[in-house]
Amino acid sequence: MQTSHRPPVIFLTILGLLTLIYFIFLYNLPGGKNFGITAVGILSLFFFLSALLIWQKKNTVISKALWRTFKVGLFSFFLWLFSFLLVLGLIYSSTKNYTIENPDYLVILGAGLNGDRPSLTLQKRLGTGLTYLQEHPQLPIIVTGGQGPGETISEAQAMSDYLQQHGINGDRIILESHSRSTMENFVFTSKILEELGKEKPIRIMIITNDFHLLRSKMLAERNGFIAGCLAAPTPGYLLPANLLREYFALIKSLILDV
Repeated sequence: MQTSHRPPVIFLTILGLLTLIYFIFLYNLPGGKNFGITAVGILSLFFFLSALLIWQKKNTVISKALWRTFKVGLFSFFLWLFSFLLVLGLIYSSTKNYTIENPDYLVILGAGLNGDRPSLTLQKRLGTGLTYLQEHPQLPIIVTGGQGPGETISEAQAMSDYLQQHGINGDRIILESHSRSTMENFVFTSKILEELGKEKPIRIMIITNDFHLLRSKMLAERNGFIAGCLAAPTPGYLLPANLLREYFALIKSLILDV
């Protein structure tokens, strides 16, 4: 192999190894799996295949069609990377807390369970919610989230249990326990409040993670809420996978969640 081909092969192999290690780490964490983890695995495979094809191109004969396909794939990857960075900038331009006066409800969005216990991400959201509730002791709470793979109860039930264990009166808590997406969080919450005789517009404060604020506020407003947002901290080791997942989720929501 000529020296000129070593740097890209070595660089891509290192990227492949790092993303593979990260994928294995995420996959073995307790709790449900999501598309962010799958995306990390796909990136790892892409880096390894790219390194292999560059090495093969110089050391053996590969078909022109295969090499053209690789170049198209590489060009597509850089286009995707550019779009990812643009969306990332959009997400992080919207990560500041946005408060509203006199909200009618606090809404805490679900984020996965380990069996019947809130995941670390969900604990961060609940902790942020508890701080806010100490400042608003009469404010009713809506906890949202259905039961997903690897979960023995609904996220809403686990969140309600957690809040009550930390001193919140159960009479203040409304459970929305059927949703499987952020859009459904607000669709089903809206239906529950309609059944309770609440008239729109309803003012809510949303608790979620910083990378999720933009989409959550957008979808809440599409469902007729006047929405403020508070960001819960995100565990650093989960952030890359969460951002990958949020990229695709935001695009999907912009196009389909109307």
